[in-house]
Amino acid sequence: NAPRDPFPPRVLLVDIDPAMASLLVEWLAADGMAADAETTRTEPPAALILIDLPSRDRVAANVWLGLRRPARLPVVVLSPTLLPHVSPQGEVARALGAAAVLPSPLSRDLLCDTIATLVNV
Repeated sequence: NAPRDPFPPRVLLVDIDPAMASLLVEWLAADGMAADAETTRTEPPAALILIDLPSRDRVAANVWLGLRRPARLPVVVLSPTLLPHVSPQGEVARALGAAAVLPSPLSRDLLCDTIATLVNV
């Protein structure tokens, strides 16, 4: 067994239901990544933001992505309004200015594979 990275890539969880956040933390930890909702942590710095946007309101999404995103980190958007066939890094992601979009609920594999690709794990 290889030693665990003392500073695995950290995913910042934003506006995610606490029960869902708990599950995402578990999934990401099993894949060698860390996740939390602390915006004040600096070690390790966040590598990516995962945000839940429950509405189709692109204006609100663009405001959040454009104004609140720290250090222009890549953002993955979770939304129950997305259909499973929507490409994670396709037209919808580009329209929102996100690195990827994922339907919610989602599978562990889809989440971890998408994030691992974006943070080069």
